[in-house]
Amino acid sequence: MLKKAKETAGEFKSERVSEIPFDSERKRMTSVNIFEGKHTAFTKGAPEMVLSVCTRALINGKIMSLDDSIKKQIADAHDSMTGKGLRALAFAYKEIEEIKKDEVESDMVFTGLIGLEDPPRPEVPEAISKCRDAGIRIIMITGDGSRTSEAIAREIGLVKENPVIVEGHDFLKMTDKELRDVLSKKEVIFSRMSPKHKMRVVSILKGEGERVAVTGDG
Repeated sequence: MLKKAKETAGEFKSERVSEIPFDSERKRMTSVNIFEGKHTAFTKGAPEMVLSVCTRALINGKIMSLDDSIKKQIADAHDSMTGKGLRALAFAYKEIEEIKKDEVESDMVFTGLIGLEDPPRPEVPEAISKCRDAGIRIIMITGDGSRTSEAIAREIGLVKENPVIVEGHDFLKMTDKELRDVLSKKEVIFSRMSPKHKMRVVSILKGEGERVAVTGDG
């Protein structure tokens, strides 16, 4: 991202003076920097979480109100990226006079999206095939959005039909019975999930008499 920024905006200097770190609930992080002599907050994170703190957008060098037309353009660009299996990251900023944590991430200016490619390792499809041959069922639980998750799942051969996809905000509303019904389906993907919610899926599966192993890229 730094390389892309330099290609787009050229060399620049700033001094970081404060930071609101990323966490799995907010799905964004913000740093406050002295940039061109002014205190400026820069935010990056999941598009929906960054957009939730924006009221304006930078369009062709001009700051404009973030209206429905611009939101649709952003949504279309986001869908195009995630449909290709890219992880979309959104960016925003605003100049501030005083660092107040509760006010830093508000009334921000949306600046754009970047699509990040994190290709699966080449041995993954074969590993999935071997698991299936051994009678092991695989369920994807990821922090990625649903479109990115499904695109990657199809690329590695994890899903071949029409999987049931549960987004994190829907997962939080589900009863244990509803979750058991979902887990009984042949192909299941859980997207936009927080780490702490994964254990609930494991507990439900174990309650159904399954032997469960959890693995990932950590």
